[in-house]
Amino acid sequence: MSEKFLLYIMNTFTTNLQDKHSLRCNCEDCFINQIVSKHLAPIICDQLLKSKMEVKYSQGDTLVEEGEKINKFLYIKEGLIKVSQLTDKKENRIISIARPHDNITLLTFFSSEKYLYTITALEDTLACTFPYRLMLDVIKSEKEFSYGFLNMISYASSKVINNFIKLSSRNLRGRLAYIILNFSDNIYKTDSFDLPLSRKEIAELIGMTVENVIRILSEFKKDGIINIDGKSIDILDKKKLQMISEFG
Repeated sequence: MSEKFLLYIMNTFTTNLQDKHSLRCNCEDCFINQIVSKHLAPIICDQLLKSKMEVKYSQGDTLVEEGEKINKFLYIKEGLIKVSQLTDKKENRIISIARPHDNITLLTFFSSEKYLYTITALEDTLACTFPYRLMLDVIKSEKEFSYGFLNMISYASSKVINNFIKLSSRNLRGRLAYIILNFSDNIYKTDSFDLPLSRKEIAELIGMTVENVIRILSEFKKDGIINIDGKSIDILDKKKLQMISEFG
């Protein structure tokens, strides 16, 4: 650690976020806290953690917007978000649904000066943020911390790629069954839940038309696989839904 960088850290004013909903975050079990305390000198660790803030977002709020200049490193502490991007035809396509600690903003942290996607809260969401420039300077200076950060990038990228492959390899019925099971098993951990996505958003996520989404949901209901009322879903025959997800 150079003397110049140490002086920079000591003199950096790190209260970029002046949002009235922002709160100082003191979580002891946060993954950033863990790699920071493990790999950084105490004075850098203290300055970085002091810069971390909690920001509350309501359902439907935009956390970051495609094309905006990157000004913060962000990860989800509580809630659920969608990550979307405009296609060349100006059609919206949902890339991923992200849960707490998915580190989704890492995907373009080094590759672009602007966000390449929009992040929107599907539920009331609590996000932890760090000033982008401060985080970038620490990464450039501290090799062991950088290695831990690269591991997180690799993990976040792998999750998005694996999910894309699983969806693209299924037929239309299989894709919709896979999404319903994902919400049931991995997000809400119950067979009865409210879908946080509209029919249009489901279509944007799995590469279908809205009409096909509505039709297949109606078929699942008619066949006694699910009961659906608006956004409320009850899985009635999970084994059959799993078979459709696996084999179409």
